[in-house]
Amino acid sequence: MPTYLLDASGLCKRYFSHEVGADLINELFKDTTSTRYLLNFTILEILNAIYRVHRAGYLDETERDVLIEAFYKDISDGSLLIYSVHDLHIFLAESTIQRVQAMSVTKKRPGPMDALIVTCAYYFDLTDLILVSADIDLNALARQVNILTFDPEQPFSLL
Repeated sequence: MPTYLLDASGLCKRYFSHEVGADLINELFKDTTSTRYLLNFTILEILNAIYRVHRAGYLDETERDVLIEAFYKDISDGSLLIYSVHDLHIFLAESTIQRVQAMSVTKKRPGPMDALIVTCAYYFDLTDLILVSADIDLNALARQVNILTFDPEQPFSLL
């Protein structure tokens, strides 16, 4: 069964059920035979997204707190496993940053955290790893180093 690494753009769909692709992300969580990871810094990205949506007035405090609780529950019950980024990953990401500078982009050039996601995914060294992201350019970068990607907004995008 596949192992999934979810970036913030993919994982947020778990908590913002109105987003395109949310149903597909929730299907991934129903699959008890697969493992789902997030990188440790993604915790902050998810929390920031929830607080940003609250600040924008789309969630009241109670709704915000329910989403945060659901996110932490996914971590505490093992639905999401945390993969810790190490110093070595950061140094290894330089070659990915070089790739970023050379690539053509569709929406926006991937940033340093995107480079770190791809580097960590590459060093997972799993043949069944799939990066789950709704970021077109991050997915393109990942595919350059032969990482399978899945964009929940483009359900037939598994490459």
